[in-house]
Amino acid sequence: MVAALTTEINQIQEENKRPGWSAWALQGGIATFLWLAVNEFGPKSNLQTIGIVFLFGSLLGDLLLSACQYLNRLGNSKRSQIRYQFLSDNPNASPAMLVFTIVRYTALLLVYNSLSFAFRVPSFTLYCVGVVALCVVIFPLRSARALALKKELPTKTEHWVTGIILLWCGFLIYRLFLMLLFSDTDIRISDYRLGILLVGILYLSSLLVSGEKEKPIANTLKEIRRELAFGKISSEEAAKEADVVLSGLTATAAIEHKLTELSSKFHGVILSYEKLIAECQAANSILKSFETMEDQLSSKWKEDARKVAILIDSCETQKTVSQQLLSAVYFKTKSTLQSIGNLHASNPVPKPESVAIWLDMKSKMGKMFELSNSSGPLLEDVKARYKAISSKNQPLDG
Repeated sequence: MVAALTTEINQIQEENKRPGWSAWALQGGIATFLWLAVNEFGPKSNLQTIGIVFLFGSLLGDLLLSACQYLNRLGNSKRSQIRYQFLSDNPNASPAMLVFTIVRYTALLLVYNSLSFAFRVPSFTLYCVGVVALCVVIFPLRSARALALKKELPTKTEHWVTGIILLWCGFLIYRLFLMLLFSDTDIRISDYRLGILLVGILYLSSLLVSGEKEKPIANTLKEIRRELAFGKISSEEAAKEADVVLSGLTATAAIEHKLTELSSKFHGVILSYEKLIAECQAANSILKSFETMEDQLSSKWKEDARKVAILIDSCETQKTVSQQLLSAVYFKTKSTLQSIGNLHASNPVPKPESVAIWLDMKSKMGKMFELSNSSGPLLEDVKARYKAISSKNQPLDG
């Protein structure tokens, strides 16, 4: 098993070693392009032409790269088993890639807004804002450990979405190209060179960032190999963890993960209601002692009465907290069961009832509602009894 993990790690590291595109080479290329760009810029440089060339080249690179990736996926006829992966484990959704994409499209938007109104392109702002908004939305999904289907072949929805995006990008490129021809009557080659150099800097920067995206997988495999070598996990556990890292979760494991999260939330609500009931029972035991106490104006009686009042206030607060937790877990349950049903509509997945943790979750859910139903009447009974005793003993009001 150690040898197998070592082979996978070496393969990932070899794939990341592009001939001539090491991290040092990319950094050197970026520095060289920056130096050439500074030398090209001068007092006579036309910022409008440079900006349009930069936007045109950037979008053209996006179009060609996206089209090539899409065609490569279409050419992959291998149909693997349905697998799911956490969004935080997706290399394309790594924090470095998301931050770079946000910075990149924000820069494109700033350059576009610096152009005069005569060179504005319809829907360009919407295109850039949409990409930035998508990256911003992915960040909380990563933190929430959201599951996503790991697909080899694009689905019908992806065909439509990809086609629309490519057409949209092509339209923007066409409009920028038309404006490029008439951006300046005095065409200066240096302006075009400067714009192309800026595009090159952006491209090399993207290669530098994307070169790091596979490292988390290799690092995780190294941790698994280390734990296996030191005897912290068995070969079976190491094989299972490595399979999840490389291929993703199976449909059953994905369902188990969702149900486990739900079960832990049920447990939190149960603890909250158990605390509420314990406080109600403590108040109830003090109220019972009132009935046997002859001197109901003694200092001890008054002290106990204050304790009951404090416990009732605490119970009211705990009841509100418990109800909020119950409402949150109710909607979480509905969304979880719906997401399980929609894990993959075109392929059969196991029913939740067939997963082992389902019985544990169902038991906790039953106990949660049982405690919820019993805590309410208990608290109301304590409040009513305390109110009756308070009305008979006016000194309590003080």
